Amino acid sequence: MNESQVDQVTRACEENGFEPVFFQKIPTGQDILDAEAVFGVLPAGLLNDAPALRWVHCAMAGVNIYTDCGAFTSGRAILSNSNAFGVTIAEHIIMVLLMMMRHMDFYQKLVSERKWGRTAPIDSITGSRIAVIGTGDIGESFGTRARALGAHVVGVRTRNEKPHWCDELYLTADLKKAVSDCDAVVASLPLTPQTEGIFDAEFFGAMKEGSYFVNVGRGPSVVEDALIEALESGHLAGAALDVFVKEPLDPESPLWDTKGLLITPHCAGDTALPYTRQRIVDIFVENLAQYARGETPSAAVDIKKGY
Repeated sequence: MNESQVDQVTRACEENGFEPVFFQKIPTGQDILDAEAVFGVLPAGLLNDAPALRWVHCAMAGVNIYTDCGAFTSGRAILSNSNAFGVTIAEHIIMVLLMMMRHMDFYQKLVSERKWGRTAPIDSITGSRIAVIGTGDIGESFGTRARALGAHVVGVRTRNEKPHWCDELYLTADLKKAVSDCDAVVASLPLTPQTEGIFDAEFFGAMKEGSYFVNVGRGPSVVEDALIEALESGHLAGAALDVFVKEPLDPESPLWDTKGLLITPHCAGDTALPYTRQRIVDIFVENLAQYARGETPSAAVDIKKGY
């Protein structure tokens, strides 16, 4: 946090009857022994040893590292998260989609060799059919932008309620049908027992030939060997991964050399964008006021669902 954000959090704590304590490094168990609330990202095991703890607001959106934490499974403490990454990740998705659709890899190689040339044909977001798997903050932020660029947006979610930014809605049970005629598939799912390995060989086989796949959710949702096969066989025109089963990605991983795969090092949703950092603080301040009034914070996580 910058100085202004520290002041914002300090004022919010004092206005709601709390005394803020700031740490530059990860605190020890002794440091948070008497803490009623924690804002940030701490090891799950540390939270089990804080008997006074009643609320943790995580500065991340994904909270799978906490789903088995005793402090939350017992109901002793509430966990909330920061769905603040929609803007930065949506812009990342648009970037990698356009890079693939317009063959940026070809031009980067050409320029590196100081050559002049062109390749065709190229694809466009305009007029394309894009499936958005996961309709939370990230899905909505991207889907809204894709639709504004002229795409037909197909949402895929567990609830049978069509978001306003979707042109069509499919339930997760109909996942393969939903993607069968889409030009691109964008995944932003949390990691749960239901989503681990959901993007497997059968899924990639159901995707339209020559389409694109992007994953900005969690790495273990993708069966990486199956994706490699789908790309190397030419069934998929391209894929972009920002998350992986194992991070950092092993230097010996075959993913590095996979044809048509665009790799970024889990940077789509970090806090490099100032807007994101401010949004995280704003969400915490809003939820702090709710907690202080005895209400369940609006960003509270359903521990059983994992999001």
